[in-house]
Amino acid sequence: MSVQQKIKSIKKQLDNFDVSGEKEKCSSEVNTNRLLIEPFFKILGYSILEDKDGSLKPEFDAYFDKKGFKVDYAIRIKKKYQILIESKKANTNLTKHLRQLNDYFNNVDDAQLGILTNGTKFEFYIREGNNLNLKPFFVFDWEDYDVGSIETLSLFHYPLEMKKVM
Repeated sequence: MSVQQKIKSIKKQLDNFDVSGEKEKCSSEVNTNRLLIEPFFKILGYSILEDKDGSLKPEFDAYFDKKGFKVDYAIRIKKKYQILIESKKANTNLTKHLRQLNDYFNNVDDAQLGILTNGTKFEFYIREGNNLNLKPFFVFDWEDYDVGSIETLSLFHYPLEMKKVM
């Protein structure tokens, strides 16, 4: 698929998705995951609940020794969990949750990209040493986007070349 075809496909799927209607149904983080976050990543070509590269692995333990400490999703690229996704309930302000994503990130040496989301706003962070850079390098707002945002978002379509997005 050419870059222009990919952009056109992503735009069409995003435009046809009733993000406002689904957001209204999101009374919990679990609903937000199922109704907004998983469909968003499907639009980007990722599969759900499969054990293979390019699939969202839910409740990834991030190699914590403590029970109950799990990042919401991890995505395996080239047999390594390189993307960690921390999700919050729809309408949640994401600012105070970056530390939580960073803590998970510290435990997964292969992780290069962190995404913090409430299902409509997706903040993309990159590794800086052992931590995440505290400023997102890209923010996608599903409720307010333009063609330029979709062009950037298309770089994250699977199959993903990490070197192209970093």
